[in-house]
Amino acid sequence: PFYIVAHNGDSYGAAPAEFEGTHERVGPNTWRKVGLVRAYRVSEACTVETWIAGGREASVDAQPGDWIVRQATGELMAITPAAFAERYEPVTPAARQD
Repeated sequence: PFYIVAHNGDSYGAAPAEFEGTHERVGPNTWRKVGLVRAYRVSEACTVETWIAGGREASVDAQPGDWIVRQATGELMAITPAAFAERYEPVTPAARQD
């Protein structure tokens, strides 16, 4: 079993333990993702591949200015600057876990 997560027309699946460990309920059928991720801004066009259980799940082209985000689970994703600004907040140096 897994959850289907839908946000602004996009959707993805998440295992129950992964979802429940990385989200907090903020209302009926409304959750907010919590936790730290690592991210960097792309300076050259590149391709990001996501692998699950030894097989390739997806391949996404990132353009200069896009963000590559590594989730706490290790999954990589490429997102636009607008999506990055909407989904993530910067952390203070004290909150970082390098």
